[in-house]
Amino acid sequence: MGAVTRNLWRYKKLYSFSWPINGAQSNPSPVAVPIELTKYAQEDVFDRIVIQVQGNIVVAGAGPGTATGFDNPEGLLTQMNLTTTPQVTGITPVNRLSGRGLLYENMVERGYLIKATAVPDAAGTVAVDYHYIINFKRARSRRGIEFDFAIEKYTSALLTMVLGGRGQLFTGGTNTWDLSGLQVSIFADSNFALDPNKISIHAHELFENTYPIVATQTDFPIDTLPSGYLYTDMIFLTEQNNVLANFDATATTSRLVSNFDIEGGGRVWLQSGDNNADMVQQDWTQELLQTGQTLTGIYVPVSIMRQKMYSRMIDALLAPITLKLSVTGPTSPNLTTVRLIGRRMIPDAVHDRGKGAAKTTK
Repeated sequence: MGAVTRNLWRYKKLYSFSWPINGAQSNPSPVAVPIELTKYAQEDVFDRIVIQVQGNIVVAGAGPGTATGFDNPEGLLTQMNLTTTPQVTGITPVNRLSGRGLLYENMVERGYLIKATAVPDAAGTVAVDYHYIINFKRARSRRGIEFDFAIEKYTSALLTMVLGGRGQLFTGGTNTWDLSGLQVSIFADSNFALDPNKISIHAHELFENTYPIVATQTDFPIDTLPSGYLYTDMIFLTEQNNVLANFDATATTSRLVSNFDIEGGGRVWLQSGDNNADMVQQDWTQELLQTGQTLTGIYVPVSIMRQKMYSRMIDALLAPITLKLSVTGPTSPNLTTVRLIGRRMIPDAVHDRGKGAAKTTK
């Protein structure tokens, strides 16, 4: 018999489970569901992980609530994490991503928004079918495979999804939702016949932070971004009352963020006093999206997709960057938040599986 030629890629279901909140409830507490991926994949080099939510939601009652403003139904996911053992150079591959963070990271990566039909808070049985996608490979970077996730390099790759219910999408009212009919399936979009030890795969993290805005400030600091990394992507979402917005709901000509200032290591990427938010949104952000896509509340001042190379991204390897926003404080009773979805990396970080130590190549 001749040599067996193995497949070079595959798209495969790794695991599935029923929605963790059962029975008719109005405002259940979110439930964490941990899945150890190494049980289901040992040599995959992931381009993406695609998580499908499919089935029926049964809504009962005649007392509808008020929409929270979060994405419906994507906001049923309150948080997603992917942690590894060993943890390479302090990187958490997916770090505290919300349903909204994943939705709009995918919009920028893909170039257009894929949004599921909202589930109404009205009695009936509603069929749903939508996806959460974790992108590793950067489709438009010069060597996108360098950002893939090689599972054979880890003794553990723990994916944890925190899933909620009606209370994430509606407040008040007396209706109940039964999500028992939903099935969650995890698919791998994988490469094979690759030797991860011969490819420069970077230690890479997709993270999310939120910052409440309580007053007008020309130098609102975002000082929670640690040094030791290259920051390759920053997506800022401006939200008022949990809805994406450019302007304050009452002071309708006041832009929630009017300027981005990014400096560090003797470099100035975006400068204070330029009132550059509109330019960032209308020019830089639109450049990454297909015509006709909404820009409301979306700002992408930094993206590897624009320059194609991580080496031209924001260098904070030796010292933290200084990131300041010019913000408008909300008028009562509005609540304003800036959400940052970012990517950071350490180039060519490598480690030996199972030894728990990590090093960075020079």
